[in-house]
This record gives sequence, C-alpha cells and structure tokens, in this order.
Amino acid sequence: MKIYYHALYNSINEMAFDSLKEQGIDVIPFLKKLWTNLCKSYLLEAIWHYVGYTPTLQEYIDNAWISIVGSVMLAHSYLITDHIREKGLHNIQERYSDIIYRSSIIVRLANDLVTSLKKINENKMAKSPFSPMFIEIVINLARLSLLIYQNGDGLGIEGNKTKDIVLSLFVHPIFVPK
Repeated sequence: MKIYYHALYNSINEMAFDSLKEQGIDVIPFLKKLWTNLCKSYLLEAIWHYVGYTPTLQEYIDNAWISIVGSVMLAHSYLITDHIREKGLHNIQERYSDIIYRSSIIVRLANDLVTSLKKINENKMAKSPFSPMFIEIVINLARLSLLIYQNGDGLGIEGNKTKDIVLSLFVHPIFVPK
C-alpha cells in the first residue's frame, strides 16, 4: 500500500510543482482538500456498509458525486489543460460548478446502472419464486427504460425518436424471409 501512496504523492507534487513554476499558483492545499474529501467519501460508504445503513437518496447523491472520482479527475485535467484560476479550483472542489457536479452524477449513475444490470443477470440464473415468464418481463422493463431514455426523455415531447422506434417494431416491422 505504501508504494501506491508514494506514487500518488509524487505525482501530485510533480503536478503542483509544474503549476507553481509555470503559473505561480500553489495548488497543493487545493489538491490535499480534494483528495481528503475523496477519502472521506470512501470512509462514509464503508461505514454505511459496515453498520448496514441505507442512506437516503439525497445522502447517497451528496456522497456519490465525490466518491466516483469525477471531480478529482477533472481537477487534475484542469491543472494540466487550462490556465489555472483560483475561482476555477474552488468551483471544482466545492460543487459550485454545476457542470462538474452533473457530470460526476452521470458517471456514478452509469456505474450503478452497470452494477444493477450485472445483478439482474445473476438473479436471472438464481433460483426464484417467480416464473421464467415474469422474470423476462422484469428484465424487459429494465431494457425498455434504457431504450426510452437512450436519447433524452423518451416520454417527453422533445423528439419523436422513441415513437419512431416503437412504430418500427410494431407497426412497420422489417420483413425477414425464412
């Protein structure tokens, strides 16, 4: 574990030195706080798991956008790709920048989606009190939601993509010769 810590420590210090040398801004306090917040979010998730606590949705989201590492990756990207501004550093760190927060939430929900799909497939193979037909209906509901929301809010009025897909499946199906 020590070797990983030292590699991380050295990488962060090298990046901070480059920022100080090239732009005159000491980013060490910012990076320390960012990584501390990440470690605290991991600890909180570990505590929840250990004591068997199920967080409220708001508690989960408030922690999840940090624990998915999006803000940490974006902060490091910011340091190497942009002219550093104190306000930019603060916005990444404190959730004031809605685009960073929303992007991190999307990454976390996508991660949770993959986990849920894996668990659905595991449960499909497990012994169940439900009939195979009902299990297929349950799985198809998950698939349907992916289809509906694939291009935005498929139930809203922003486009006809979902309607076109449904029409192509049921009203105008593709003829496949046998």
